[in-house]
Amino acid sequence: MTITPQEAREQYMEANADLLKNLEAKIDRALAENPDKEYGVCISVPDELIHGYPIYEKLEERYREAGWNMKYESDQRDGDFLRFTPRRKAKTTVTVPREGTGMDGIVYGER
Repeated sequence: MTITPQEAREQYMEANADLLKNLEAKIDRALAENPDKEYGVCISVPDELIHGYPIYEKLEERYREAGWNMKYESDQRDGDFLRFTPRRKAKTTVTVPREGTGMDGIVYGER
């Protein structure tokens, strides 16, 4: 029977469940030790992560849901690593008309 892409992916993830678990433990330790670094926390990654793209996707999904931005970076001198930075909430701004009547019927700018 021919395997589908989804089945291949699921089998790959099952076969590499320990790798994913060990990577998460390593990442969690590093983040707990350095949670407030301004430039982020950099964690070196094994070659398996590069070749195991589904593992990278799963890690990115889990850490994004937990409030982190995760970016893969490659450096010929220092090797491959993941950079984690806390996700920032978008700033919201409210624009108030300076003069005139707003859509809400309130007159702005009068003294």
